[in-house]
Amino acid sequence: MKNEQESINGYFNKLKIATLGPEGTCSERAAIYYANKNNVKYKTILCDTFETAIKKLMFEIVDIVIIPSAYRELAEIVFENMDHIELSDVFLYSTPGLVIATGYEDVSINEIKTMATHSSPSILAQKSCPNAKLIYCSSNSTSALKVVNGDVDACVTTRICVEMNNLHIVKDFGEVPMGWNVFKKNNNNRKRIKNANN
Repeated sequence: MKNEQESINGYFNKLKIATLGPEGTCSERAAIYYANKNNVKYKTILCDTFETAIKKLMFEIVDIVIIPSAYRELAEIVFENMDHIELSDVFLYSTPGLVIATGYEDVSINEIKTMATHSSPSILAQKSCPNAKLIYCSSNSTSALKVVNGDVDACVTTRICVEMNNLHIVKDFGEVPMGWNVFKKNNNNRKRIKNANN
């Protein structure tokens, strides 16, 4: 019973960090980096979207949410939820190497007809393969899975996902310096409502 209780307490004492999943995303790496940099015990909660992560924060299921500055809908998240969340920290962390990858060796970039990509780095796909049809995915990890499943010819993803899924790199963009935003629950919301009613 004692070991079980220690395990439960250990879970609740960990900083619960929500960000974009599944495993292998740039966001997961950034979350791990942030926790280690601050020397805290942590548990990553990997979500389908950043918006889902923010909902978990508002319902106090997680302690913080980490979102990259390059996320196209970041401004919408900030202003739509400003009564419930607030920016508590910002840090720099380069993404793992971003690449265009395929499931086969010796594929020319000119042969790519369909490409999976998350919306944020989609400009890399457009510039590299302007004639390819883009299939938008929820993360770089799910983009890689589209190639694995044979749904597309190629994807924009990370070197981590390439290794995880045994893909082959067609073009390497390298690491991208990135700002990461740390959001926490805004506990002053009740005070604002109370002051507005007075």
